Amino acid sequence: MVEDSDLMVVSGTDIAPIFTQRDLDFLNEVDEVIERSIIQADPTYAFNFGRTLWKDGHLKGLALAKFLSKMEQQWSLFQMGDVQERFEDAVSAEIGISPQTARKYSSMWENIFEN
Repeated sequence: MVEDSDLMVVSGTDIAPIFTQRDLDFLNEVDEVIERSIIQADPTYAFNFGRTLWKDGHLKGLALAKFLSKMEQQWSLFQMGDVQERFEDAVSAEIGISPQTARKYSSMWENIFEN
């Protein structure tokens, strides 16, 4: 079982996310899924869960790349109002993603999906 004190998040220059109890419950679901598969003496249930995690992780990464790309493309519209900071600085302050990571994700989306 995962407890708050068990988590050590290492994220380089990015700011580590704060995990909620719901997040911790989700991490604990991994143990429950594996235990269920052990009781059933069949890893299929656990592998299906793992496959879903893999797919969801990739999809969320792509969604983040698209989000960063689209926000960067439209950033000048925000700057017409009260927003004065650079896009990368705003992403770092509001989301916790370093400017380097934001640029990599945004460029990845543009280079692969918009060309």
